[in-house]
Amino acid sequence: MPLSRERTPREQETLIFERPHEAWEFTERIEAKVDQTTGAKVHRPREIIAEAVSREFERHGEAVGSLSQPWEHTVEEHQEAKKLVDLAFAQDLEAALKQARVSHAYPRNIDLLHDVLTGELYELLVKRGMNRQAVVAWPLYAGLAVMTVLSVILVILILV
Repeated sequence: MPLSRERTPREQETLIFERPHEAWEFTERIEAKVDQTTGAKVHRPREIIAEAVSREFERHGEAVGSLSQPWEHTVEEHQEAKKLVDLAFAQDLEAALKQARVSHAYPRNIDLLHDVLTGELYELLVKRGMNRQAVVAWPLYAGLAVMTVLSVILVILILV
């Protein structure tokens, strides 16, 4: 499933969260789970993402039904789900769920929102290189950058 639209750099950084560190922690949990299941018989990162998204829905008071049985939905319902996904990326998941709750399609729309959102997150994380590069390296690079800046400041102070 292709992305409904190209995500802005901010949306790619924060995903469906208010703050970037929440998105980073979410991605780290998914990466760890994918790494744990790499040796398993069945390795399905999309299912791991779907489970993680379900937990986020539950954290906001919404239960997601079983996605093993697809249900028929209208084009309008699918378009609404895409708009809710856009809202989740533009603001956060809570804003999208709040909007979903006032829809005439509620609570049916929650499962479709979950499915479309899972597809988009999967595409974004694969595009980022999920499970191909260690996400854990950023603290090391940040630490090196801070040490470099402090070294330059120390040299300047010594020379002054």
